[in-house]
Amino acid sequence: MVDKFNEYLFEYTSKIPIKEIEEKMREQQKKEDEEEKIASPYTKQVNVKSKKIIWVYIIIAVLVALVIFWAVKQITIDTTKTKAVSVIR
Repeated sequence: MVDKFNEYLFEYTSKIPIKEIEEKMREQQKKEDEEEKIASPYTKQVNVKSKKIIWVYIIIAVLVALVIFWAVKQITIDTTKTKAVSVIR
């Protein structure tokens, strides 16, 4: 009996066709997808490209530090050898 009543209400009192409702829902979903959403840092999707760029910068910084360390070491070792050789002669 309840099913018959619900069917009656749906068929005879509904003024908006289902297809129109579905179309409006699709349009609304498209609008929501196009709009930029506000997100907190905890829920925001992290851009993979930004992580790659950070790793590239870290690797470059480490390489520059190694080159500087190597250059300073070469300068100090060469001067020590030069002083030692000049003292022996």
